Amino acid sequence: MDYQELEELRRRRWHQDGNAVRTLEAARGFMDEVGLCAMYPEPHQQAAPTFIGAWLGRGHSLPVARAAFAHPEAAEAEAMKMRLIRERAAYEWPLHDSVLLIATPVFPFFYALAADRGGRQQPTWAAGQKLSRLARDAWSEFERAKQPLSEEQLRRQLGKGVSEAALRRALHELWQRLRVTLVDRNEEGAIWDALARSSQQAVAQGEQLSVSAALSALVSQFLDAMIAAEPAHIESFFSPLVGRAKVRDAVSALLAARQVSAVQVGSQNMLQITPEKIPIVPRPPRERPAAGDPRRQPLRPRRMPGRKPA
Repeated sequence: MDYQELEELRRRRWHQDGNAVRTLEAARGFMDEVGLCAMYPEPHQQAAPTFIGAWLGRGHSLPVARAAFAHPEAAEAEAMKMRLIRERAAYEWPLHDSVLLIATPVFPFFYALAADRGGRQQPTWAAGQKLSRLARDAWSEFERAKQPLSEEQLRRQLGKGVSEAALRRALHELWQRLRVTLVDRNEEGAIWDALARSSQQAVAQGEQLSVSAALSALVSQFLDAMIAAEPAHIESFFSPLVGRAKVRDAVSALLAARQVSAVQVGSQNMLQITPEKIPIVPRPPRERPAAGDPRRQPLRPRRMPGRKPA
């Protein structure tokens, strides 16, 4: 495989070949296929699938998160993303200026890696960081409410002295730790709910997984979406979640288990999901025609070595 062939395969898989995602079922199928993708491309980021790229059907001239408000097409993509969230076909997690979209089948693995499990675990990305007092107060309101809360409702319950900006920072802290998740939007703004209440099954599955097992599964999913990727690219993609050394350990374990293998793409050494071996089916023995069959040939006498024929 050369790099041009790899790019063509990626464009097809990421719906950047003109085959734009325009329906809920197509969007759901795209998310299930790639597993993880950013909503918008990050500046200077290496090639990776994005939801806006799949929505527009191209991989060039894509709006970035900070300028998305000026693009009508981005508003349409945001509306479709919200439909996926309402249908529980995808979740989102804050990622720099954009958000990372996670397909529902992949989410338990992501939860095991990124969540603080209700304060019982310190995820790698949050090492040394503590929840602010306002975030703790907001979390208490979610536990008491036992139902989704809009930002305006939450602000009234916390007290009018809480500014809109301060409340959003507190929600962002809880969102990063996957204690709360966005479930809808209305005239009062975003509506949030405790993740353990709105997605009980996904959280229960995630809590049964170890960090190393979850990371290995996510690396495999990323490689499948990328078709092939350099080790440094894998480390860069997961660096907002875990240290690069842990990613290298996960890759080494996958290589040792032969779930991942090396592949040469042009002049670059990359990794890919190990292709399935095609089983070798033995050729059935040739049947000799029965006696009397005109196809049956008379047996020729076998010549013994060293003897001349009579």
